[in-house]
Amino acid sequence: MFWRAIAALCALTFLMNGCLVLSDGNCKSVDIGGAGRRITYTCYPNETAGGMSAPAAGGLMLLGGLALLTLAAWPLIRMARENRSTRYRGSPHMRAQQKKFAESIFYGVEPSNHRAKALDQAIFDSRYDPDSPLRVLLSAAYILKRVARQEGVGSVGWTHAKRILVLLTDDDLTLYEAHVMLMKSQRADFIPGAMPEDLKWVLLRATLEIAVVDGEVSNDEQVSLIQTIRDLWGYSEDEAIVLYLTILDRLGTGEDPKRNEALQALGLDDDATTADIREAYLTLIRQHHPDLVSPEDRPDATATTANINAAYEYLMGAAIDSNPRF
Repeated sequence: MFWRAIAALCALTFLMNGCLVLSDGNCKSVDIGGAGRRITYTCYPNETAGGMSAPAAGGLMLLGGLALLTLAAWPLIRMARENRSTRYRGSPHMRAQQKKFAESIFYGVEPSNHRAKALDQAIFDSRYDPDSPLRVLLSAAYILKRVARQEGVGSVGWTHAKRILVLLTDDDLTLYEAHVMLMKSQRADFIPGAMPEDLKWVLLRATLEIAVVDGEVSNDEQVSLIQTIRDLWGYSEDEAIVLYLTILDRLGTGEDPKRNEALQALGLDDDATTADIREAYLTLIRQHHPDLVSPEDRPDATATTANINAAYEYLMGAAIDSNPRF
């Protein structure tokens, strides 16, 4: 506080002296010097007598005064900028813009120009908006990223994580935008309470699949997977390990007749990935949903939809007891 007062006093001195030099018509040249701790100046009526011209000296004094004044007032300036930024993020205009872009990703509304820049801004602003649809997607991105980064950015596992994010938005995200979301997602973005139950199972199966894509599960990947289960459902470590082993076993091929039946119900091969299952499920639901067929076909559509849902839930793991106990 003391040094800011000194800077403010020096700033006023420089500004006053600069104004005096510029306003003195008889001052043609100036010498600037010091007397102890004070800055002094001497005006001369002759242009060649001083060290610099009067306009140059006056301008230098004003510039120095403004610099010192800015230095003294900088904490207040910074506080005002932060308050303005906070008000802008919470302003109706900013919230409307952020919501418009977020909805464009989820519902296919064509966003404005500079989509990449808008996505970056929407990710930032969603962290201050509890109602933003992007919060769920960022939560999903963080869960996928935590395991995919063990494989490395650009790996097969990372590509798989991007595809899952794209499918979660019905292809309204591009792969590049999914990559951006993965890179920018943080632990603070993860909100378990905002995540639907079916999405938790999709993410669990996807992260397990990312971990085994290279043929083995490393210790770091296993720790990340168990922590993911604990975060998604709030389980103890023992409960998370049981669910982890159960789902990992279900990812095996050719050993589970019910799994083969579920794959056939969705029209998939034995090597179908989580992304393939999700994509086939959405396609079939759109084709056979009871609300989309004629009244006389609704009973058949209802039965078909029930079979599709059952197959999907089994393959994703949701048919497993979601609250394992010992």
